[in-house]
Amino acid sequence: MRASSILVCGLLVTSCSPESAAPNDRALAALPSLAEIRADAERAKQAILAEIANGDLPVWAGEYVARTSWYWEKLYLAPKSGFMYAYDGCIAGAPLFGPVVVDGDVVRLPSLGGARGYSLESTMVPVRAGGKRLLLGVRATIEACDAWNWTHEVEDSYLTHVEDAKLEHDGKFEVPPSFARYVVDPPIIGSAMSACIAEDPTGFAGQRLHVTIGLGGDRRAAVGMGFQAECEDGDGRRQRAKFVVESVGPAGELTLVANDRKQRVMPRVGARASTGRF
Repeated sequence: MRASSILVCGLLVTSCSPESAAPNDRALAALPSLAEIRADAERAKQAILAEIANGDLPVWAGEYVARTSWYWEKLYLAPKSGFMYAYDGCIAGAPLFGPVVVDGDVVRLPSLGGARGYSLESTMVPVRAGGKRLLLGVRATIEACDAWNWTHEVEDSYLTHVEDAKLEHDGKFEVPPSFARYVVDPPIIGSAMSACIAEDPTGFAGQRLHVTIGLGGDRRAAVGMGFQAECEDGDGRRQRAKFVVESVGPAGELTLVANDRKQRVMPRVGARASTGRF
């Protein structure tokens, strides 16, 4: 007989045949309990705080917090003692902890594997926005660059260094060199050459709205960068919609894909698209 599993309130419940019960029981018994995981995480946190207290650390080290109306997150990290991450909200999970590896201008958390929190990923990027130190995942970093290009503001829901939480906005935005191409000033401006609804070649996203724009020789665009394009709905009302660069053609033309998978409002040929305000 085969074992079967169901997910109940976040817990994996397994039913199995009598002959397979003993091996499964032994495997489950070998796993650490939630209390043990939390105790290990607390020890990791205390080691990190002790390292932080000694000072002389890279600028990204320290304690970070993010709060929204329905959850909070805390991240502690230091180069020698590693990281510890905890979150609480509608679903509270076990804390995560492990080593920290500096890889060029990003911070990697190799023990995460496929695990992650709301804001935590295996690659975290140190960013400074409005004077505040932030830690963001790769995609969130590019989205923060998009937001800065459009409004010179960045959301306040990101993991923020606790020492910087009350700093006044200084009007500056700094990202590591490997992400500098996503901050563009003056903005990149192009016009729509075509627009259509096409199948996602990966099969993951179903149908998505694709737009091709020409930039007139401007070669600063990069894959993943966000553009806003002028669109019209079925009644001729104008609105702006976000598109993301999917590919850059040999002549510098861009293929954009709608940021919202359900979006069906498309720009007309000749409509303007830009990385900045217009």
